[in-house]
Amino acid sequence: MTAQPLRPEDLAADLTELVAEEHRLQQRASRSVDDEQRLRQVRLEQDRLWELRRRLRARRAHGEADAAVPDRSARVVEHHLR
Repeated sequence: MTAQPLRPEDLAADLTELVAEEHRLQQRASRSVDDEQRLRQVRLEQDRLWELRRRLRARRAHGEADAAVPDRSARVVEHHLR
């Protein structure tokens, strides 16, 4: 079985879940060290998925295949956002 190409629409559900988790963590009256660490991870993953979604849309707009977009790690995306 071959992997299905990534599509911007496929990332929307993951982003929605991450935003909901981010809001839950932010609304806690007092956050533990683990909560703060998870919040950072959630934000990095959001950045990674948004960046991937932008690249997928750009390639699609230029007639390129969705499957040709390599995924980048959260660390790479974090470095590029700085």
